[in-house]
Amino acid sequence: MSGKVTFKGRPLVYGTVTAIGSDHATYYGTIQLDGTYSVSGVPVGPAKFAVFSADPYFEPPVPAHVKARIVEARRAAGTTPPPPPPKGKWFRIPPKYADPVASGLAADLEGPTAVFDIRLE
Repeated sequence: MSGKVTFKGRPLVYGTVTAIGSDHATYYGTIQLDGTYSVSGVPVGPAKFAVFSADPYFEPPVPAHVKARIVEARRAAGTTPPPPPPKGKWFRIPPKYADPVASGLAADLEGPTAVFDIRLE
């Protein structure tokens, strides 16, 4: 499934879409700079969604040796976080959207190529 995430009409440039499918499993997709996202494997039927967009420029106070272990673990797992968007493009969204139960975001997916545009207010 795929779609576009907007907040008050503006494309969300960074974050993750979470889908809880009709099989009660959780699926994830990365939001691109133009607000589009894609989530693979979500089964046909009702699904609930969440959108999480943490500040990409926040650096938690982590000792250098711990940060090095995190980087090494990501490298070993073959995962890398997406690059942050250009400065000034990211904006905060209400925290309620990060919880698929409380977000109010839901759809009945009709197939693996279903399109669900997520409009946040």
